[in-house]
Amino acid sequence: MTPWSGRNAAAGAPGRPIPAVRALGAAHVLRGSLEALNPDAVRLADRLRAELGEHAYRAAYRQGRDLDRAGALTLVAAQLGTEAA
Repeated sequence: MTPWSGRNAAAGAPGRPIPAVRALGAAHVLRGSLEALNPDAVRLADRLRAELGEHAYRAAYRQGRDLDRAGALTLVAAQLGTEAA
């Protein structure tokens, strides 16, 4: 797992599913793809989707996914408690 992993950023928001899902969307921007082949990421996304419901999950993910690279770095860094590079 890299420091910029969406899973790490999402894990930095326990009890806060909306910011966690936004971080997954931002991580998509940074990676350039979904993390669909990573079983940990899939389980996390499934858990958050079940907690929020499909509509709210998609809306929060889209908020993170619609960021530009600089915005995605800032969001993920904030979730991790680090500075964006």
